Amino acid sequence: MPGFLIAVLGFLLYANTLQNDFALDDVSAIKKNWVVKQGVSSFPVILKTPYRYGYRASDDELYRPLPLMVFATLWQLFPSNPFPFHLLNVLLYALTGIVLFNLLKKLFHGYHPLLAFAATILFIAHPLHTEVVANIKSLDEILSFLFVLLCVHQLLLFLETRKNKNMLMAWMLLFLAFLCKEGTIVMLAAIPLILAMFAGATKADLVKITGLLSIAAIIFILMRANALGGMAVGKKFQVQENVLVMAPDIGVRFATIFFVMFQYLVLIVLPNPLSSDYSFPEWNLTSWSSPLPWVSLFVYGALLFIAIKYFTKNKIVSFAIFLFLITISLYSNILMTIGSLFGERFLYIPLLGFTIVVGWLILKLFRMPVSGENKMDSEFFTAKNRKVFIALSVLIVPYSYLTISRNAEWKDTVTLFSNDVMNRPNSALLNYNYANELKAEKAEKETDVVKRNAIYDNAIYHYQRALELYPGYEEVYEQLGLAFYYRGIDSAAFANVEKGLELNPNRSTAYNSLGTLYFEKRKDYNKALELYKEAVRLNPNYVDGWRNVGAAYGTLGQFDKAVDAFQQVLRLDPVNVTVLNFLAQTYRSMGDNATADLYEGKAQKAARLEK
Repeated sequence: MPGFLIAVLGFLLYANTLQNDFALDDVSAIKKNWVVKQGVSSFPVILKTPYRYGYRASDDELYRPLPLMVFATLWQLFPSNPFPFHLLNVLLYALTGIVLFNLLKKLFHGYHPLLAFAATILFIAHPLHTEVVANIKSLDEILSFLFVLLCVHQLLLFLETRKNKNMLMAWMLLFLAFLCKEGTIVMLAAIPLILAMFAGATKADLVKITGLLSIAAIIFILMRANALGGMAVGKKFQVQENVLVMAPDIGVRFATIFFVMFQYLVLIVLPNPLSSDYSFPEWNLTSWSSPLPWVSLFVYGALLFIAIKYFTKNKIVSFAIFLFLITISLYSNILMTIGSLFGERFLYIPLLGFTIVVGWLILKLFRMPVSGENKMDSEFFTAKNRKVFIALSVLIVPYSYLTISRNAEWKDTVTLFSNDVMNRPNSALLNYNYANELKAEKAEKETDVVKRNAIYDNAIYHYQRALELYPGYEEVYEQLGLAFYYRGIDSAAFANVEKGLELNPNRSTAYNSLGTLYFEKRKDYNKALELYKEAVRLNPNYVDGWRNVGAAYGTLGQFDKAVDAFQQVLRLDPVNVTVLNFLAQTYRSMGDNATADLYEGKAQKAARLEK
């Protein structure tokens, strides 16, 4: 019964996400991912390519094939429909509540039964999980944690029964967790800790289990290396992704790291306002002359001291702190620089350490006996436990309000960024992303010319704001140029796209954008073709670039070359409606009506699938 109530709460808290559209990273992972949109036939490609291969061909350190395979399956069954994607996230999150509660009941079998319940229900209700559940892409977070929980369940059974089938099942579940998210690697430290503290595992057990689970990690690492073309980690990130890349020395680097680590603690305790981005210069480099890094260093040092000191005296608190420190370590940027300075999703598992401590504190506050064997579920809801439930409600009610409110802001990317840019106005990346959405989504859907121009003007404002915050932001110049192009201010359009190319001569999308300006504004089709060809030379998997190469050849009357270019698009994106129609037009211009009719039929079929 308690587990069921936790699951119901989890579902109800996120039920309003079921009406949401694809948002934020859902676009690159699903909506505009030409690999995923091929359905189950894309599985072989997904298994041997980086995470964002189907969206853009660029350096990518991520290898998460299992979520992409789930997305591909759902897209084949429900193309362009975000509802089943959101439903799956919500259902799996609710299931996580049940599995987590049952696992904590087993681990905390010598403690008051309300401890597992309190820790789990606070975990499920906490607003910091909104990014994970409301953002479809974060299925990777949900699945990886769920598989880890099930893995620990099987390991507990193995220690009880010594049956190899349980060990094998645990191994398979952890391997599936790795296929969902690289961060699973920290579980090779967390799982032995769990088994040592709460399952009575011997040193021999821990060595055997850790060794076998490490094989799953090694196999995953080899698969990842094959897909990414090497074993390297820690690629060069941009300033707007992680400001630590421009830290002048190790002192500034670690002062900034501890400043950010303190912000994690603040957001756990006061989860409002939330944002999809906290990047430069909203949060900038800091030094040890600031007090916050020292406060953070003291707090984390104190946590580590408490965890060690009470390792045997108070297993609950010690375990909770160690779980938090272990699982947050990968995202701390201490071990290596990652692609983000800070992220709410990074707290998905670490937050459990916090809710365990809060549950323990509530029991202590009302003098409930923390120790004592677990009792039947029917004994949970008795009068003597009333104060605990009231205390939990004091937290869960505001948590629920914040969660449901934040879910509404995840309605679509425009809505998300419009809210977040108010909360984090000094984020260059957030201003840039919001401007992109205004230009590419909102303006294109507006039929009234005056209103559409106003939207473009708003986009231009936020592009310029991004450049004020970070003048070296090369991508912004290109997109600002396109905004001026749509606004009809041609001189500013050319000047800004060319400025972007000046900052980065190897940016394929900038060549494509400049080609579009020559094609549309100056009708210089040969120059446009030259620029388009340079774009696809730099990025051979650039779908829009190949489409424009084909369009330029077709305009110049070189139909055979146009067909070749369009076929390059279909090699990458077989259901590209625009290119299928272009091919039909090209073949009709060549006098091949039969082939033209064939591609028109394919275009119509693809268009129906998109609806």
